[in-house]
Amino acid sequence: MCSISVIFIIAAALLAGCSVNESDTGSRVIAQIGSSRLCKEDLQGYFPHNLTREDSINLTRRYIDSWALNRLLVLEARRELSKQEMDVESLVEEYRNQLLIYRLENKYVARELDTVVTLDEKQEYYRDRSSEFKTENGLVKGWTVTMYSSSPLLAKTRSLLMRSGGAEGGNPEEFLYHTAYKYHNFTENWTDISIVARDMETDTATLLNGIRNAESFFENNDSVFCRFLYITDFIEKGELSPFEYNAEKIKTYILSNRKQKLLADFHRELVNRALDNGELKIADNYEN
Repeated sequence: MCSISVIFIIAAALLAGCSVNESDTGSRVIAQIGSSRLCKEDLQGYFPHNLTREDSINLTRRYIDSWALNRLLVLEARRELSKQEMDVESLVEEYRNQLLIYRLENKYVARELDTVVTLDEKQEYYRDRSSEFKTENGLVKGWTVTMYSSSPLLAKTRSLLMRSGGAEGGNPEEFLYHTAYKYHNFTENWTDISIVARDMETDTATLLNGIRNAESFFENNDSVFCRFLYITDFIEKGELSPFEYNAEKIKTYILSNRKQKLLADFHRELVNRALDNGELKIADNYEN
C-alpha cells in the first residue's frame, strides 16, 4: 500500500490561508484519494477553540491521516476481497434491525417499567436468596489512618486507635483531622476487605490474616508512612453479608428481573397480536 503522505494532497500552510485545490462546489480540498475529497469545511467543529497555530496544524494532520487511512483500507478491501466477501448488505441490514429493536425496547421499558422497589421487596429477595450474598473477601467497619513515619504524634495516634477508637471513649476524628496525612471513617458502612487492603498498601490475604490475629488493630509500615486500621466490626470471608450492604445491589437485581419479564411479555403480546390479526401466518405443516 502506498504511503499515506504520498497519496493525499495537503496544503502545508492550510491555516495560514495559502492556496489549495478547489472542489466542484468551490470548497477547499485539503486531501484527495481518487474521487474522494476532504474539504476544509469538513473539519469545522472538529477542533477545540483557542488552539495555538501549531496545535491546529497537528490536529488537522491527525484528522487527515485518519480520513485517508479509512479510505485506503476500504480501497484495499475492494481489491483484496472476493465478491462474496464484499457482500455486507445482509449484515448492515441485520445491524440496522437490531439497533431499531434496541431503541424500541428501551423506549418501551422507560415508559412501562415500575422502578419503585419497596423495602419489603428487597428484604424478601435477600431472605429467599441468602446463599448469593456470602462475602467473597470478608467485610469490615472501622478507621484507616495514614501518618508520616517521622510524625511526633505517631505513638499518640496509635494509642488513641488501640483504645477502642478514641481516648476515654471519645471520637478520634477531630484529632486525626489535624494530625493524619489522611484518614477514612467507615464505622457506619460495611466495606470489602479488598478495598481496605488497597488503602493499607497490602494484599487482601495478608490483611485478612492480620485481622484474624490482631482482632481489632492492624498496622502496616514502610520508610515513609505508617498505616493503621482500627476495626469496629468484622464479618469473616464466606459468611453472610448484611442486608444493608446489599440493599442497592438487590434493587438492581429486582429491576433487572422486572425488565426481563416486561420485555418477555411485550414480545409474547406482539406475536399473539400479529397471529390474531393475520399479520403473522405460520404454516400448519412447518414441522414436516
